[in-house]
Amino acid sequence: MIGKIWPGLRGLSTILCAVACAATGVTIITQVLSRLTMGQSFIWVEEISQLAVILTVFFGLVAVEHTNGHLTLEIMFTMFPKAAFYLQIIGKLLMAVYASFIVYSAGRMLPAARRILAPASKIPIRYVYYSMIFGCVLWIIQTVINMVLLIKERRKGV
Repeated sequence: MIGKIWPGLRGLSTILCAVACAATGVTIITQVLSRLTMGQSFIWVEEISQLAVILTVFFGLVAVEHTNGHLTLEIMFTMFPKAAFYLQIIGKLLMAVYASFIVYSAGRMLPAARRILAPASKIPIRYVYYSMIFGCVLWIIQTVINMVLLIKERRKGV
């Protein structure tokens, strides 16, 4: 059952990332066109584009981790080929710990952010924190899945 749910959640996160990325592009183009044609800018456009960039990052983390697209220090793997497996595991553990801190921090901020609205667009800021938590929890799950796959691959190769 979890094998069917997980790809759906990962796909949802990827779709949300694409929508947020598209929203960033549309809002920036809107801002540029409004400045060129009307000579004025809209504050709400800047707010929405900032929020969309944040959402793009947190929803995109899962897709990047799924493809192992995070930055790595390939030179370390080249210099220490026997330690490459351990370096990858340590890197994944550090990512999971980092994501856990983000989840914890966002959770701690939720009570204070519950009633705060973005000044111009009136979007509740708590949605940003919900998105951070959602994206990071999925990132942690995908990181654990990738660690398990690394360990299985290592056992198969040994």
